[in-house]
Amino acid sequence: LEPETGRIKWHHQEVPNDAWDFDSPYEFVMFEKDGRELMMHLNKGGFVFVYDRKTGEIQNVWQFAEEMNWVTGVDSKSGALKDRNVPKAGKSEVFCPSALGARSWNAGAYSPKTKLWYTNAYEICNRVTMGEQKIDKLAFSQPYYDMADFEIIAPPGKKATSRLSAYDPTSGKEAWRIDFEVPGLSHVLATSGGLIFNGSPRGILSAYDDQTGKELWNFNAGSGLRGGIVSYQAGGKQYIVAATGFGSLFPGFASTPWPEFKNVRGGAALIAFTLE
Repeated sequence: LEPETGRIKWHHQEVPNDAWDFDSPYEFVMFEKDGRELMMHLNKGGFVFVYDRKTGEIQNVWQFAEEMNWVTGVDSKSGALKDRNVPKAGKSEVFCPSALGARSWNAGAYSPKTKLWYTNAYEICNRVTMGEQKIDKLAFSQPYYDMADFEIIAPPGKKATSRLSAYDPTSGKEAWRIDFEVPGLSHVLATSGGLIFNGSPRGILSAYDDQTGKELWNFNAGSGLRGGIVSYQAGGKQYIVAATGFGSLFPGFASTPWPEFKNVRGGAALIAFTLE
């Protein structure tokens, strides 16, 4: 948008005629490469779109999700979807990634120092049967999906997996990854001091080396991390602040592939640390 007038300068619809609930809640990341002003965006369908942020021209599209069957791919020049696999009425089908996307809504972090994008990710699918959902049978505040059956599951024949990864935002080349037993659902923080902070549903706040992914420090916060991790300076000191308290819809939906979500500790606190 043009800030002064609100006029649309360019636009691109990543998933036309969306039949899988692949909306676009994730962050836009602005960065420069080879003198070009670029922007990247992860879609819930598991692809990262790289744009010229002045013109909207697609520079690349790369696959983020490893489990993928709703399309066979996306054209890296035009952004066109290849071989759409849409739900069929009355048929039970599995689609990957799930309607929860390939990552939760909590933002990753881009470091201008390393020129890498750091983000959580997970690999799960959903089993769906398209059919009428009786509105008069819904409980108060229960979501309406217009489907007869819906369940989040692990990829067929596999276990659900999760990771923290560092990517080249333009090419999608992975620099390093850390595999987790349960998915990280907090925001990721990248600092100019070479640290990457991330939090887990089990309540562990960790700091990693931004070049290698080696864990350098951790702290048990006592409750899962689902919100932001920020850094700021005040009174001559540098602080790291993390919001704890686990919850939201995700643990309920994803408690089949990760049963421990049924018994998460939900206490909430804002915890601050100083860097000495």
